[in-house]
Amino acid sequence: MTSASLHGDELSIKISLGIRDSKLVTTTNVAYPLAFRIENIGKAVVKEDQIPGLFLKGVIHILPKDGKEQHTEFQKMWRTRVYDLQPGATFESPVVGDIFTFFPSTKDGDYWVWWTLGYFKSNVLSFTVTNGKVLRNDPKA
Repeated sequence: MTSASLHGDELSIKISLGIRDSKLVTTTNVAYPLAFRIENIGKAVVKEDQIPGLFLKGVIHILPKDGKEQHTEFQKMWRTRVYDLQPGATFESPVVGDIFTFFPSTKDGDYWVWWTLGYFKSNVLSFTVTNGKVLRNDPKA
């Protein structure tokens, strides 16, 4: 994971990629819904009007272990209530989807997946796709 200052030393964030709690995702049948998160690691509040713009600039990446990297935007619009992000707090994007949502032509194989926001890079998750099903290789995500 990468963390850095957005506006001088006052506003610092860390981005991460995880798996959304499936108990909270009832509107989809996605097996491993990705969770795009921003954590405020600074001392100043990240104002609510800044948060959608951060996610709207986010890019998800996928790299087959034996192929070429692909990437795409994951947040196309914003329809969720936003609140100020206090120091130490985390905000999760409302997007619900797995690797097929973002990369529909994914074939069988092993993949690394992460997201970026400018110079920020999240942690990397590992998945295996077999017969159109996604299996998670790193259960602690």
